[in-house]
Amino acid sequence: MDRPYTTNQSSFRDDETQDDSHDPPQLIGLARPWNEPSACPPVSSKGTYEQVERSNTVSKCGNPSTNDYLKSLQWSPDGTSVLLDTACGRLETYILPPDLLDPPSSQPYHHLKSYNTYNLPEPTRSTIIHPSYTLSYPETCLYLTSPRNLPIRLVSPFANGILASYPLVNTTTEAWIAPHSLLFSSRDPKVFFTGADGLVAGFDLQRNGEGPMSKIFTRKGRKRRTGTGALRTTTNDINEATNLRGIVSAMAMNAEGVLAVGTFAGDVAFLDITSPSPLIAALPREKDGERGITSLHFHPSPFHSNYLLAAARMSTTMHLFDIRNPALPLSILTGRRAMTQQRLDVDVTENGEAWAGGNDGVVKIWEGLGMREGEVQPTWEWKAHKDVVGGMGVYPGGAGVVATCSGSRRDEVFPPNRRTHQLEASDDSEESEDSDTTSNSSSTSSTSSSLSSTSSPTSPTDSCLKVWAI
Repeated sequence: MDRPYTTNQSSFRDDETQDDSHDPPQLIGLARPWNEPSACPPVSSKGTYEQVERSNTVSKCGNPSTNDYLKSLQWSPDGTSVLLDTACGRLETYILPPDLLDPPSSQPYHHLKSYNTYNLPEPTRSTIIHPSYTLSYPETCLYLTSPRNLPIRLVSPFANGILASYPLVNTTTEAWIAPHSLLFSSRDPKVFFTGADGLVAGFDLQRNGEGPMSKIFTRKGRKRRTGTGALRTTTNDINEATNLRGIVSAMAMNAEGVLAVGTFAGDVAFLDITSPSPLIAALPREKDGERGITSLHFHPSPFHSNYLLAAARMSTTMHLFDIRNPALPLSILTGRRAMTQQRLDVDVTENGEAWAGGNDGVVKIWEGLGMREGEVQPTWEWKAHKDVVGGMGVYPGGAGVVATCSGSRRDEVFPPNRRTHQLEASDDSEESEDSDTTSNSSSTSSTSSSLSSTSSPTSPTDSCLKVWAI
Protein backbone atom coordinates (compact mmCIF):
# COMPACT_ATOMS: atom_id res chain seq x y z
CA MET A 1 0.00 0.00 0.00
CA ASP A 2 1.35 3.39 -0.96
CA ARG A 3 1.75 6.09 1.61
CA PRO A 4 -1.45 8.13 1.98
CA TYR A 5 0.20 11.39 1.05
CA THR A 6 3.48 12.68 -0.25
CA THR A 7 5.67 15.51 0.91
CA ASN A 8 7.25 18.31 -1.06
CA GLN A 9 10.89 17.36 -1.16
CA SER A 10 11.76 20.86 -2.40
CA SER A 11 10.85 22.19 1.05
CA PHE A 12 14.05 20.76 2.51
CA ARG A 13 16.46 23.51 3.55
CA ASP A 14 20.14 22.88 2.90
CA ASP A 15 21.77 26.27 3.22
CA GLU A 16 21.91 28.66 6.13
CA THR A 17 20.79 31.67 4.11
CA GLN A 18 17.17 30.58 4.50
CA ASP A 19 17.13 30.53 8.30
CA ASP A 20 14.65 33.42 8.47
CA SER A 21 12.41 32.22 5.64
CA HIS A 22 10.61 29.41 7.48
CA ASP A 23 6.86 29.78 7.41
CA PRO A 24 4.97 28.85 10.59
CA PRO A 25 3.94 25.18 10.53
CA GLN A 26 0.29 24.55 9.74
CA LEU A 27 -1.78 22.35 12.05
CA ILE A 28 -3.49 19.71 9.90
CA GLY A 29 -4.51 17.12 12.51
CA LEU A 30 -5.50 17.13 16.20
CA ALA A 31 -6.52 14.39 18.64
CA ARG A 32 -7.30 14.41 22.33
CA PRO A 33 -7.44 10.72 23.37
CA TRP A 34 -9.54 11.25 26.49
CA ASN A 35 -12.33 13.08 24.64
CA GLU A 36 -12.96 10.43 21.99
CA PRO A 37 -15.97 8.11 21.61
CA SER A 38 -15.51 4.58 22.92
CA ALA A 39 -15.75 2.67 19.64
CA CYS A 40 -13.03 1.48 17.29
CA PRO A 41 -13.12 -0.74 14.16
CA PRO A 42 -10.42 -3.42 14.26
CA VAL A 43 -9.84 -5.82 11.43
CA SER A 44 -10.69 -9.48 11.86
CA SER A 45 -8.44 -12.34 10.83
CA LYS A 46 -10.22 -12.42 7.44
CA GLY A 47 -9.35 -8.78 6.77
CA THR A 48 -12.92 -7.36 7.01
CA TYR A 49 -13.90 -4.47 9.21
CA GLU A 50 -16.10 -5.13 12.18
CA GLN A 51 -17.56 -2.50 14.50
CA VAL A 52 -16.94 -3.44 18.13
CA GLU A 53 -17.08 -1.60 21.40
CA ARG A 54 -13.85 -0.57 23.04
CA SER A 55 -13.31 -2.22 26.42
CA ASN A 56 -13.93 0.19 29.26
CA THR A 57 -10.88 -0.85 31.22
CA VAL A 58 -10.27 1.38 34.21
CA SER A 59 -6.65 2.47 34.41
CA LYS A 60 -4.73 2.02 37.63
CA CYS A 61 -3.81 5.68 37.38
CA GLY A 62 -7.33 6.72 38.29
CA ASN A 63 -8.55 9.95 36.72
CA PRO A 64 -6.92 10.16 33.27
CA SER A 65 -7.37 13.93 33.09
CA THR A 66 -4.85 14.46 35.88
CA ASN A 67 -2.73 11.29 36.01
CA ASP A 68 -2.44 9.94 32.47
CA TYR A 69 -0.68 11.71 29.62
CA LEU A 70 0.92 10.99 26.25
CA LYS A 71 4.57 10.20 26.82
CA SER A 72 5.88 9.03 23.44
CA LEU A 73 5.06 8.88 19.74
CA GLN A 74 6.23 6.72 16.84
CA TRP A 75 5.52 6.71 13.12
CA SER A 76 5.00 3.39 11.41
CA PRO A 77 7.71 2.69 8.80
CA ASP A 78 5.16 2.93 5.96
CA GLY A 79 3.99 6.36 7.17
CA THR A 80 0.32 5.40 7.52
CA SER A 81 -0.04 5.13 11.31
CA VAL A 82 1.04 6.82 14.51
CA LEU A 83 1.46 4.92 17.78
CA LEU A 84 1.01 6.75 21.07
CA ASP A 85 2.11 5.40 24.44
CA THR A 86 0.54 6.84 27.59
CA ALA A 87 1.88 6.95 31.13
CA CYS A 88 -0.80 4.58 32.40
CA GLY A 89 -0.21 1.77 29.93
CA ARG A 90 -2.43 2.54 26.93
CA LEU A 91 -1.29 2.05 23.35
CA GLU A 92 -3.28 4.25 20.96
CA THR A 93 -3.07 3.57 17.21
CA TYR A 94 -4.03 6.36 14.81
CA ILE A 95 -4.41 5.57 11.10
CA LEU A 96 -4.08 8.88 9.34
CA PRO A 97 -6.53 9.79 6.57
CA PRO A 98 -5.27 9.80 2.95
CA ASP A 99 -6.37 13.44 2.55
CA LEU A 100 -4.42 14.58 5.59
CA LEU A 101 -2.81 17.47 3.72
CA ASP A 102 -6.24 18.73 2.60
CA PRO A 103 -8.25 19.80 5.65
CA PRO A 104 -12.04 19.59 5.34
CA SER A 105 -13.79 22.77 4.27
CA SER A 106 -15.84 22.96 7.46
CA GLN A 107 -12.84 23.10 9.80
CA PRO A 108 -9.19 24.16 9.66
CA TYR A 109 -7.78 20.71 10.43
CA HIS A 110 -8.71 17.04 10.73
CA HIS A 111 -10.06 15.76 14.04
CA LEU A 112 -8.21 12.47 14.36
CA LYS A 113 -9.74 9.49 16.12
CA SER A 114 -8.01 6.48 17.59
CA TYR A 115 -8.37 3.35 15.49
CA ASN A 116 -7.49 0.98 18.32
CA THR A 117 -6.71 1.18 22.03
CA TYR A 118 -4.74 -1.56 23.76
CA ASN A 119 -4.94 -1.41 27.56
CA LEU A 120 -2.04 -2.94 29.46
CA PRO A 121 -2.28 -3.99 33.12
CA GLU A 122 0.83 -1.97 34.00
CA PRO A 123 2.57 1.14 32.65
CA THR A 124 5.09 0.47 29.91
CA ARG A 125 8.84 0.96 30.12
CA SER A 126 9.38 0.91 26.36
CA THR A 127 7.45 0.28 23.14
CA ILE A 128 8.64 -0.15 19.55
CA ILE A 129 7.05 -0.77 16.13
CA HIS A 130 8.19 -3.66 13.97
CA PRO A 131 10.29 -2.40 11.00
CA SER A 132 8.17 -4.40 8.52
CA TYR A 133 4.91 -2.67 9.52
CA THR A 134 2.77 -2.29 6.39
CA LEU A 135 -0.89 -1.36 6.74
CA SER A 136 -2.00 -3.31 3.65
CA TYR A 137 -0.65 -6.49 5.28
CA PRO A 138 -2.19 -6.65 8.78
CA GLU A 139 0.00 -9.59 9.77
CA THR A 140 3.03 -7.27 9.67
CA CYS A 141 1.47 -4.63 11.96
CA LEU A 142 3.17 -5.56 15.21
CA TYR A 143 4.30 -3.77 18.36
CA LEU A 144 6.72 -4.86 21.06
CA THR A 145 6.05 -3.47 24.52
CA SER A 146 7.51 -4.08 27.98
CA PRO A 147 4.95 -3.53 30.76
CA ARG A 148 6.31 -3.10 34.23
CA ASN A 149 6.91 -6.35 36.17
CA LEU A 150 5.66 -8.50 33.27
CA PRO A 151 7.17 -10.33 30.28
CA ILE A 152 7.71 -8.52 26.99
CA ARG A 153 4.60 -8.66 24.81
CA LEU A 154 4.00 -8.78 21.07
CA VAL A 155 0.66 -7.17 20.19
CA SER A 156 -1.16 -5.86 17.13
CA PRO A 157 -3.84 -3.21 16.54
CA PHE A 158 -5.69 -5.76 14.39
CA ALA A 159 -5.77 -8.63 16.87
CA ASN A 160 -7.11 -9.11 20.36
CA GLY A 161 -4.93 -10.29 23.21
CA ILE A 162 -1.25 -11.17 23.29
CA LEU A 163 0.32 -12.64 20.16
CA ALA A 164 3.54 -13.73 21.88
CA SER A 165 5.51 -13.12 25.06
CA TYR A 166 9.22 -13.18 25.84
CA PRO A 167 10.27 -13.62 29.47
CA LEU A 168 13.32 -11.87 30.86
CA VAL A 169 13.85 -13.19 34.38
CA ASN A 170 16.19 -12.29 37.21
CA THR A 171 17.90 -15.61 37.92
CA THR A 172 18.44 -14.68 41.56
CA THR A 173 14.97 -13.48 42.55
CA GLU A 174 12.99 -15.09 39.68
CA ALA A 175 11.22 -11.76 39.17
CA TRP A 176 10.23 -10.45 35.75
CA ILE A 177 12.57 -7.84 34.31
CA ALA A 178 10.87 -5.12 32.27
CA PRO A 179 13.42 -3.62 29.85
CA HIS A 180 13.74 0.15 29.70
CA SER A 181 14.70 0.06 26.01
CA LEU A 182 13.78 -2.09 23.00
CA LEU A 183 15.38 -2.23 19.56
CA PHE A 184 14.94 -4.35 16.43
CA SER A 185 18.12 -5.39 14.66
CA SER A 186 18.91 -3.42 11.50
CA ARG A 187 20.19 -6.60 9.87
CA ASP A 188 17.52 -9.12 10.87
CA PRO A 189 13.98 -7.95 11.76
CA LYS A 190 13.37 -11.28 13.51
CA VAL A 191 15.91 -10.35 16.21
CA PHE A 192 15.36 -7.68 18.85
CA PHE A 193 17.41 -6.42 21.78
CA THR A 194 16.40 -5.34 25.26
CA GLY A 195 18.19 -3.04 27.67
CA ALA A 196 17.85 -3.52 31.43
CA ASP A 197 19.89 -2.93 34.57
CA GLY A 198 23.44 -3.88 33.58
CA LEU A 199 22.22 -6.13 30.78
CA VAL A 200 21.67 -6.21 27.01
CA ALA A 201 19.76 -9.31 25.88
CA GLY A 202 19.01 -10.61 22.37
CA PHE A 203 15.73 -12.40 21.53
CA ASP A 204 14.35 -14.29 18.56
CA LEU A 205 10.93 -12.89 17.66
CA GLN A 206 9.78 -16.29 16.37
CA ARG A 207 10.45 -18.10 19.66
CA ASN A 208 7.29 -17.43 21.62
CA GLY A 209 7.63 -18.02 25.36
CA GLU A 210 11.41 -18.44 25.29
CA GLY A 211 14.03 -16.35 27.03
CA PRO A 212 16.96 -14.51 25.45
CA MET A 213 19.33 -16.21 23.02
CA SER A 214 22.28 -14.21 24.36
CA LYS A 215 23.22 -11.77 27.08
CA ILE A 216 25.84 -9.06 27.33
CA PHE A 217 26.51 -7.90 30.86
CA THR A 218 27.56 -4.27 30.94
CA ARG A 219 28.94 -3.85 34.43
CA LYS A 220 31.12 -5.61 36.95
CA GLY A 221 29.73 -8.13 39.37
CA ARG A 222 27.91 -10.15 36.71
CA LYS A 223 28.74 -13.79 36.07
CA ARG A 224 30.08 -15.03 32.76
CA ARG A 225 27.49 -16.90 30.74
CA THR A 226 27.40 -18.70 27.40
CA GLY A 227 25.15 -17.51 24.60
CA THR A 228 23.12 -19.85 22.43
CA GLY A 229 21.78 -19.61 18.91
CA ALA A 230 23.01 -17.12 16.34
CA LEU A 231 24.24 -14.60 18.91
CA ARG A 232 27.23 -15.74 20.94
CA THR A 233 28.32 -12.50 22.53
CA THR A 234 28.06 -13.22 26.23
CA THR A 235 31.50 -12.49 27.62
CA ASN A 236 32.90 -10.51 30.51
CA ASP A 237 35.32 -8.38 28.45
CA ILE A 238 33.03 -5.37 28.41
CA ASN A 239 32.93 -5.31 32.20
CA GLU A 240 36.69 -5.16 32.56
CA ALA A 241 37.00 -2.45 29.93
CA THR A 242 34.23 0.03 30.70
CA ASN A 243 31.93 -1.05 33.54
CA LEU A 244 28.91 0.77 32.15
CA ARG A 245 26.91 2.02 35.09
CA GLY A 246 23.17 1.85 35.56
CA ILE A 247 20.18 0.81 33.48
CA VAL A 248 20.53 0.54 29.70
CA SER A 249 18.01 3.25 28.84
CA ALA A 250 18.56 3.77 25.10
CA MET A 251 19.88 1.78 22.14
CA ALA A 252 20.51 2.37 18.44
CA MET A 253 22.01 0.34 15.59
CA ASN A 254 23.41 1.56 12.29
CA ALA A 255 23.40 -0.20 8.92
CA GLU A 256 26.77 -1.84 9.64
CA GLY A 257 25.40 -3.55 12.76
CA VAL A 258 27.17 -1.40 15.36
CA LEU A 259 25.03 -1.31 18.50
CA ALA A 260 25.16 1.85 20.62
CA VAL A 261 23.91 1.61 24.20
CA GLY A 262 23.36 4.40 26.72
CA THR A 263 22.54 4.24 30.42
CA PHE A 264 20.68 6.37 32.93
CA ALA A 265 24.07 7.00 34.57
CA GLY A 266 25.26 8.86 31.46
CA ASP A 267 27.52 6.18 29.91
CA VAL A 268 27.56 5.38 26.17
CA ALA A 269 29.38 2.50 24.45
CA PHE A 270 29.52 0.86 21.02
CA LEU A 271 29.18 -2.93 20.77
CA ASP A 272 29.74 -5.53 18.07
CA ILE A 273 27.14 -8.16 18.90
CA THR A 274 28.74 -10.76 16.63
CA SER A 275 32.16 -10.66 18.30
CA PRO A 276 33.29 -12.66 21.36
CA SER A 277 34.67 -9.33 22.65
CA PRO A 278 31.72 -7.04 21.94
CA LEU A 279 33.17 -3.72 23.11
CA ILE A 280 34.29 -1.43 20.27
CA ALA A 281 34.65 1.88 22.09
CA ALA A 282 33.20 3.90 24.96
CA LEU A 283 32.45 7.59 24.96
CA PRO A 284 34.08 9.75 27.63
CA ARG A 285 31.91 10.29 30.65
CA GLU A 286 30.42 13.71 31.19
CA LYS A 287 31.44 15.72 34.22
CA ASP A 288 27.79 15.78 35.25
CA GLY A 289 27.44 12.04 35.68
CA GLU A 290 23.86 12.23 36.93
CA ARG A 291 22.47 13.06 33.51
CA GLY A 292 20.80 10.00 32.07
CA ILE A 293 20.84 9.11 28.38
CA THR A 294 17.26 9.06 27.09
CA SER A 295 17.75 8.90 23.32
CA LEU A 296 20.36 7.60 20.85
CA HIS A 297 20.03 8.03 17.07
CA PHE A 298 22.39 7.08 14.26
CA HIS A 299 22.20 9.22 11.14
CA PRO A 300 19.72 7.32 8.92
CA SER A 301 21.62 8.11 5.71
CA PRO A 302 23.87 5.18 4.68
CA PHE A 303 26.56 7.73 3.76
CA HIS A 304 26.64 9.22 7.29
CA SER A 305 25.79 6.21 9.46
CA ASN A 306 28.91 6.80 11.55
CA TYR A 307 27.30 9.84 13.23
CA LEU A 308 25.51 9.24 16.55
CA LEU A 309 23.31 11.81 18.28
CA ALA A 310 22.97 11.41 22.07
CA ALA A 311 20.35 13.24 24.15
CA ALA A 312 20.09 13.27 27.94
CA ARG A 313 17.53 14.34 30.50
CA MET A 314 18.05 17.45 32.65
CA SER A 315 20.13 18.95 29.86
CA THR A 316 20.11 21.89 27.45
CA THR A 317 22.39 20.28 24.85
CA MET A 318 22.69 17.22 22.60
CA HIS A 319 26.02 15.72 21.51
CA LEU A 320 26.90 14.47 18.03
CA PHE A 321 29.69 11.86 17.89
CA ASP A 322 31.64 10.28 15.07
CA ILE A 323 32.18 6.63 16.00
CA ARG A 324 35.44 6.63 14.01
CA ASN A 325 36.87 9.04 16.58
CA PRO A 326 34.61 9.06 19.67
CA ALA A 327 37.08 10.68 22.05
CA LEU A 328 35.38 14.08 21.71
CA PRO A 329 31.98 15.14 20.37
CA LEU A 330 32.02 16.38 16.80
CA SER A 331 29.48 19.08 17.63
CA ILE A 332 27.24 20.17 20.50
CA LEU A 333 23.66 21.11 19.69
CA THR A 334 22.69 23.88 22.09
CA GLY A 335 19.41 25.60 22.91
CA ARG A 336 17.39 22.52 23.81
CA ARG A 337 15.21 22.77 26.92
CA ALA A 338 14.97 19.33 28.52
CA MET A 339 15.20 20.30 32.18
CA THR A 340 12.96 17.48 33.31
CA GLN A 341 13.31 13.85 34.37
CA GLN A 342 10.71 12.94 31.74
CA ARG A 343 11.98 11.17 28.64
CA LEU A 344 11.68 13.51 25.63
CA ASP A 345 11.78 12.07 22.11
CA VAL A 346 14.32 13.14 19.49
CA ASP A 347 14.27 12.38 15.76
CA VAL A 348 16.93 12.57 13.03
CA THR A 349 16.02 12.81 9.35
CA GLU A 350 17.93 11.43 6.39
CA ASN A 351 18.74 14.92 5.11
CA GLY A 352 20.62 15.72 8.33
CA GLU A 353 18.11 17.46 10.57
CA ALA A 354 17.68 16.89 14.30
CA TRP A 355 14.20 17.55 15.73
CA ALA A 356 13.59 17.81 19.47
CA GLY A 357 10.85 19.05 21.76
CA GLY A 358 11.31 20.67 25.15
CA ASN A 359 9.59 21.16 28.45
CA ASP A 360 8.63 24.67 27.29
CA GLY A 361 6.38 23.27 24.54
CA VAL A 362 8.75 24.42 21.77
CA VAL A 363 10.02 22.18 18.95
CA LYS A 364 13.50 23.06 17.69
CA ILE A 365 15.35 21.98 14.55
CA TRP A 366 19.10 21.79 13.94
CA GLU A 367 20.15 21.43 10.30
CA GLY A 368 23.33 20.09 8.73
CA LEU A 369 24.31 17.37 11.20
CA GLY A 370 27.99 16.54 10.80
CA MET A 371 28.67 19.62 8.64
CA ARG A 372 29.78 21.91 11.47
CA GLU A 373 31.95 21.48 14.52
CA GLY A 374 31.67 23.05 17.95
CA GLU A 375 28.45 24.56 19.25
CA VAL A 376 25.50 24.59 16.86
CA GLN A 377 22.42 26.72 17.49
CA PRO A 378 18.95 25.62 16.36
CA THR A 379 18.07 26.82 12.86
CA TRP A 380 14.41 27.47 13.62
CA GLU A 381 11.67 26.63 16.10
CA TRP A 382 7.98 27.01 16.83
CA LYS A 383 5.62 26.80 19.78
CA ALA A 384 3.76 23.51 19.35
CA HIS A 385 2.10 22.85 22.72
CA LYS A 386 1.31 24.41 26.06
CA ASP A 387 2.91 21.49 27.88
CA VAL A 388 6.00 19.30 27.67
CA VAL A 389 6.61 17.92 24.16
CA GLY A 390 7.34 14.34 25.15
CA GLY A 391 6.77 12.73 21.76
CA MET A 392 7.95 13.88 18.37
CA GLY A 393 8.45 12.19 15.03
CA VAL A 394 9.08 13.24 11.43
CA TYR A 395 7.12 11.55 8.67
CA PRO A 396 9.30 8.72 7.29
CA GLY A 397 9.08 10.15 3.76
CA GLY A 398 10.72 13.45 4.68
CA ALA A 399 10.40 16.60 6.75
CA GLY A 400 7.13 17.82 5.18
CA VAL A 401 4.90 16.34 7.93
CA VAL A 402 5.66 16.16 11.65
CA ALA A 403 3.69 14.65 14.53
CA THR A 404 4.04 15.83 18.12
CA CYS A 405 2.37 14.91 21.39
CA SER A 406 2.45 16.63 24.74
CA GLY A 407 1.76 15.93 28.37
CA SER A 408 3.30 15.71 31.81
CA ARG A 409 2.33 14.27 35.15
CA ARG A 410 -0.07 16.22 37.34
CA ASP A 411 -0.31 14.36 40.64
CA GLU A 412 -3.48 14.79 42.62
CA VAL A 413 -2.82 15.95 46.19
CA PHE A 414 -5.18 14.28 48.62
CA PRO A 415 -6.41 16.11 51.75
CA PRO A 416 -3.79 15.86 54.50
CA ASN A 417 -4.58 14.22 57.82
CA ARG A 418 -5.14 16.06 61.06
CA ARG A 419 -1.51 15.82 62.11
CA THR A 420 -0.48 17.45 58.83
CA HIS A 421 -3.07 20.18 59.42
CA GLN A 422 -1.52 20.92 62.78
CA LEU A 423 2.02 20.97 61.43
CA GLU A 424 1.11 23.27 58.55
CA ALA A 425 -0.82 25.58 60.87
CA SER A 426 2.18 25.66 63.20
CA ASP A 427 4.51 26.44 60.32
CA ASP A 428 2.24 29.23 59.14
CA SER A 429 2.12 30.77 62.61
CA GLU A 430 5.92 30.66 62.93
CA GLU A 431 6.32 32.33 59.53
CA SER A 432 3.86 35.03 60.48
CA GLU A 433 5.81 35.78 63.67
CA ASP A 434 9.01 36.23 61.68
CA SER A 435 7.28 38.57 59.23
CA ASP A 436 5.32 41.74 59.86
CA THR A 437 2.67 41.53 62.58
CA THR A 438 -0.80 40.74 61.27
CA SER A 439 -4.18 40.22 62.84
CA ASN A 440 -5.38 36.82 64.04
CA SER A 441 -8.19 36.79 61.52
CA SER A 442 -5.90 37.30 58.54
CA SER A 443 -3.57 34.57 59.85
CA THR A 444 -6.47 32.15 60.16
CA SER A 445 -7.74 32.92 56.67
CA SER A 446 -4.22 32.50 55.28
CA THR A 447 -3.93 29.07 56.92
CA SER A 448 -7.32 28.00 55.60
CA SER A 449 -6.43 29.17 52.11
CA SER A 450 -3.16 27.26 52.27
CA LEU A 451 -4.89 24.04 53.32
CA SER A 452 -7.56 24.49 50.67
CA SER A 453 -5.02 24.94 47.87
CA THR A 454 -3.03 21.96 49.12
CA SER A 455 -5.97 19.59 49.10
CA SER A 456 -7.25 20.56 45.65
CA PRO A 457 -5.86 18.78 42.57
CA THR A 458 -3.66 20.61 40.13
CA SER A 459 -4.86 21.74 36.73
CA PRO A 460 -5.20 19.00 34.09
CA THR A 461 -2.36 18.45 31.69
CA ASP A 462 -2.51 19.63 28.07
CA SER A 463 -2.08 16.19 26.54
CA CYS A 464 -2.87 15.89 22.85
CA LEU A 465 -1.58 14.70 19.47
CA LYS A 466 -0.91 17.25 16.73
CA VAL A 467 0.12 16.69 13.12
CA TRP A 468 1.81 19.57 11.31
CA ALA A 469 2.55 20.46 7.69
CA ILE A 470 5.97 22.13 7.44
